[in-house]
Amino acid sequence: MYPYNAIKYIKMAIKSVNFLKTQNRDWDNVYDSFLSIAPKDNNTVQTLKGIKREVIAVNSTPFNAQVSSSGAIYVVSHSSAVTFSLPATGDSAGVFFTLAGRDTNAHIISQSSGDSAAGKQGALFGIINHVSGGADANTANSGSINIFGKSKITFAGAGDGTADDQEGSGDHYRFECDGTNWYVTANVSNPPALAAK
Repeated sequence: MYPYNAIKYIKMAIKSVNFLKTQNRDWDNVYDSFLSIAPKDNNTVQTLKGIKREVIAVNSTPFNAQVSSSGAIYVVSHSSAVTFSLPATGDSAGVFFTLAGRDTNAHIISQSSGDSAAGKQGALFGIINHVSGGADANTANSGSINIFGKSKITFAGAGDGTADDQEGSGDHYRFECDGTNWYVTANVSNPPALAAK
């Protein structure tokens, strides 16, 4: 006679998606099937659908992004410029999110105070694509800026002497961290200012 654990193991099995949907959804069946579900369903690939990202309003300053909100879209819309602080790099391996601007203020993106205290400034690397010349403009002033070892990015706000009164509205930045550096990819209406500290 089999010991109890062996009997329990025999009952567990890799089940098809249809079986788990319509018949026995016992935890043991679900657990055994989880990693093997696609090959057991005629080798079809399972598609994730309906996944939505969290949207977080940035409506105060300073505003500290959270590691627990990795994957979120932060939307900044405020009556004045906001300082948006990234989580500490040492806590953020694998963290990613998007920051989108919905106004024309000269918002500031900066590394965390924790990074500053630990001497880990200069951890922003990446590229910013920009178009200068006005809303909906196709202009020869388009270009890109490399970010190399910076700690602060300041949006080009309205009133900076250029003709575009829509600066910052629609700008968006994507951040990804490997636990040491933040990697930035951005599309903006006008080039921002970069600073080492």
